Amino acid sequence: FIPMMELIDREKELARLNKELTKAEKELGMFTNQLNNPKFVEKAPAKLVEETRAKLAAAQEKTAKIKESIAALG
Repeated sequence: FIPMMELIDREKELARLNKELTKAEKELGMFTNQLNNPKFVEKAPAKLVEETRAKLAAAQEKTAKIKESIAALG
């Protein structure tokens, strides 16, 4: 058994995770804005709208996982 905290640089890992979180939240905002735009939802092909919804769900999941990782290190 090797403690993980001894294998990683906590500050570097937190910085990396915060950078990833910022990027994921930006993507989340972009997809949310697209789907909240009635013109996009009405005029875009149904396949594109569904793909955007799937990307939104993935971004939400990624954001949640990053936040969990940050909390575990904190």
